[in-house]
Amino acid sequence: MATVGREYVGLYRLLRVILAGRSCVVWEAMHEDLKQRFALKVLSAEYKSDTETRALLKREFSVGHKFAHPNVVSIHEYGVDRDWAYLAIEFFEGKNLKQALREGPDAIAWQAEKIIEQAAQGLHYLHEQGWVHRDIKPDNILVNAAGDVKLI
Repeated sequence: MATVGREYVGLYRLLRVILAGRSCVVWEAMHEDLKQRFALKVLSAEYKSDTETRALLKREFSVGHKFAHPNVVSIHEYGVDRDWAYLAIEFFEGKNLKQALREGPDAIAWQAEKIIEQAAQGLHYLHEQGWVHRDIKPDNILVNAAGDVKLI
């Protein structure tokens, strides 16, 4: 299991691993003061001291925290706590489109038009802001049971 060796990163209590990638681990976390859930993207142990990877994470914040659209996840904070760099991202209860399609394409087929429309609206907004997503794929499209969509 992915770990940072403690229960907290900054003011965020780590609840469970959502996704473990090569350079980052994404946790469901609770901000202790705000009592609000976030997806906390924390550099993995192998990359926590890598200055290039840290710079990429910081750039993700500097670009992403400016976006405010219902179909794009919000980035709330960049921080470093005891050498662990992290991003606090809006928590969205759902699955990525790849998982949803694998688990039961028929269950979301009736929502296909709504999903595509919302993803397109999010992309259009990003393009209006002068930003190109560059990695749009089912893994980076979150969808919930109601068919609401967020791009990550």
